[in-house]
Amino acid sequence: MRKTKITGYMLGNENHIVLRGDQWSDAGEYLYICTNKEFAQTILEHSQQCGLEPNNIIWTTIYRVHANNINIDKYSHGNNLAWTAEGNKIIVDKPVFYRKAISQSEQRLLNNAMRIRSDFFKIFNNKNKELKR
Repeated sequence: MRKTKITGYMLGNENHIVLRGDQWSDAGEYLYICTNKEFAQTILEHSQQCGLEPNNIIWTTIYRVHANNINIDKYSHGNNLAWTAEGNKIIVDKPVFYRKAISQSEQRLLNNAMRIRSDFFKIFNNKNKELKR
């Protein structure tokens, strides 16, 4: 579905810092735009609470963005997300929210390490068996 004009919110962190007027990303990168700030903030807060889950990105910044004449591949009403592969058409207006990532205490890091220890050793042992062959 082609949208002539869309305004939304994108999530960033220290690995993706953008300035006013910058394009969000290159064309072809499949990404989502939050259609309201409240849902973007929910995603950000959840990401900071689940810091050590696999594939979890810790977001710190919400940017207001806009795009003209962009193709929306999928829209999820329940999640308030619009999916597109045209990140080059998304232009940053300004950052609207920032929350520094919560640092993990040493005890919490140790607890998380103990929880994933058995999985780590299974992977490590399988790699050693392959090397001996």
